[in-house]
Amino acid sequence: MQNKKYILAFITAILVIALSLFFFSDQINKIENDAKENITISSAFVDDENNAVVEYSNGKKMIAGESVKFSENNFAEVKNYRDGKISPNNMFVAFEGSGFEEEFIAIFSAENSQMYPVIYGQSGKWLDDGKIQIQSCNLANENCSVKQSISSEQPWITEIISEDPSQEVSTSIRDSFNSEIDFFSAIESTPDLSKFSQAVTAGGQFIRGTGPFTILAPTNEAFQELPTETFENLLLPENQDQLQSFLRNYIIVGDVSYSELLEKESVDTLGDSSVDIFSESGSITLNGEGIITDADLPASNGRVHVINFVINN
Repeated sequence: MQNKKYILAFITAILVIALSLFFFSDQINKIENDAKENITISSAFVDDENNAVVEYSNGKKMIAGESVKFSENNFAEVKNYRDGKISPNNMFVAFEGSGFEEEFIAIFSAENSQMYPVIYGQSGKWLDDGKIQIQSCNLANENCSVKQSISSEQPWITEIISEDPSQEVSTSIRDSFNSEIDFFSAIESTPDLSKFSQAVTAGGQFIRGTGPFTILAPTNEAFQELPTETFENLLLPENQDQLQSFLRNYIIVGDVSYSELLEKESVDTLGDSSVDIFSESGSITLNGEGIITDADLPASNGRVHVINFVINN
């Protein structure tokens, strides 16, 4: 009888210890998870070696980005950062700097410790709703515009919201393009192509190969064919594969001029699809849906043809 009491007491003690350990382990996991979820950016600065440095709320520091993505397949080491501005929710830092003779804003995210592709512009300021506004002018302090994030969750994706009325702003798409800059940089600085630029930025690295390439760039008016919800869903990180497939329909391998297109019946895209071409009296209709409204815009890595419709493949 006495032995049974000892055995029962021993089993009870084991159960108490096991339950205590389970409870203690569960509390530790909760604390660790809470810590991960609550880690924010406490400070951001440029150190003596001109590195962009971020300090987290847990005391850890890291260099935010020694190389920055300026365009597709175009990364560069940056050692000329000037300032770091923390967002209102302490989850992002906007670092101002310059590279390739261009002023830019590079946004760092605390959630994944990643520096996102640059936004061209001279100065940025965070708004109370977590979006960022960026002032952008060319080297002659002309063609000024203001860009703003379309959401506080992805502040590096921007659209042009206004142009500086005190400056002589050109409204011609062609003015943004020349053979000295790549096509994605030129597209980003073109107000009427801001929707396509948003998609390109959100798409990440979606081009296969080294080029040159020819871009079919839809205007903002063309994107009105897409329901607003469809376009916004394409920009979500979880839909990036779908967005990349969408964007490849607008990329033609090779530097293909308008005159060369006039001689073709179709042209293949990176999206494993083709675009049908119908030409008559020097005018080109694509896929029987729309036309090229501005052709042969030059770029350092190819050329751009502006179109007035969205390719549905």
